[in-house]
Amino acid sequence: MLNSDLTAGTGYYSSEFVAKQLDLVRPVMESLLLAANEDIIANLDQFYSKILSAVPDTRRLVYDCVASRVLKYPVLIAAVSNTRWDVDELQSNHSNYIDFLIKDFEAFSLRLERATESIHLSESARVLLWDRTIYYAFKALVQGYCEGGKCSTEGRALMQLDFQHLLLKLEPICGIRPVPHSAFVEGYIKAFYLPENGLEEWISKHTEYTAKQMISLLSAATHVSKKARTRIINALND
Repeated sequence: MLNSDLTAGTGYYSSEFVAKQLDLVRPVMESLLLAANEDIIANLDQFYSKILSAVPDTRRLVYDCVASRVLKYPVLIAAVSNTRWDVDELQSNHSNYIDFLIKDFEAFSLRLERATESIHLSESARVLLWDRTIYYAFKALVQGYCEGGKCSTEGRALMQLDFQHLLLKLEPICGIRPVPHSAFVEGYIKAFYLPENGLEEWISKHTEYTAKQMISLLSAATHVSKKARTRIINALND
């Protein structure tokens, strides 16, 4: 599947090449058209402004289609949410779901290496593909934390331990330093420790998380008063 998906991705670069060539020859095309023919000029302007200009935007969309399918995201979410987070002691070892995710990343890296033996993939394309894959994996992590139920202060510390271990292992696998999108996970984990006013302000600013994820965070943060929790949840649901 990865080979066929990468073939579609490399097809984008063919489109990008054609778009660049058409952009280069635009002055020549315009010089060959009669200025009096306003309809043709208008159609040409529309082609360049609305169609050709959209080609660069399709790059991330193409790689998102690949990245959103290459890892076992549903299994990861279930593994994270089934981890016990209401522990009452600080843990010294990372959780099992981290080993699962690392193995999934390693398997993807191997498949990517094999696929590029027959399909050319530029370095920028490789980095983009890894970037989007990590993005979806980290979104799955946060969703797993969201669905994890009760969480103690020690459980939140375990999340931090888990994520730091993941970053340490992921860097040499993906070859990108620092690992992108880490702030998305770290921010969600650490927001748990913010005081009531600070947490309310943080939630209002960080629209990258879903309302469900924010409500789960509020439920875990037992130091937030019932009144403040109700006010914030009502604002999220508006």
